[in-house]
Amino acid sequence: MDRTGIEVAMLSISGPGTHFGDDAAARALARHVNDDDAALVDRHPGRFGQEVVEQARVHRLHPRADDHARDRPTGVAR
Repeated sequence: MDRTGIEVAMLSISGPGTHFGDDAAARALARHVNDDDAALVDRHPGRFGQEVVEQARVHRLHPRADDHARDRPTGVAR
């Protein structure tokens, strides 16, 4: 990032997201991605922002599946 002049990067996941047919596996993968991204944001304040991974199908079945991630302060402004 420094070499190319990028000051801040947003961490996100592209489609199809975390759901590959198994709801429990999707929840576990979303939690893992959110936790890993949050750790990177914490280790490098001001350099990374985080888009929380949410899977619509998972949240329809389990609306509180990622409250842990949503309750974390995210983004570059800390």
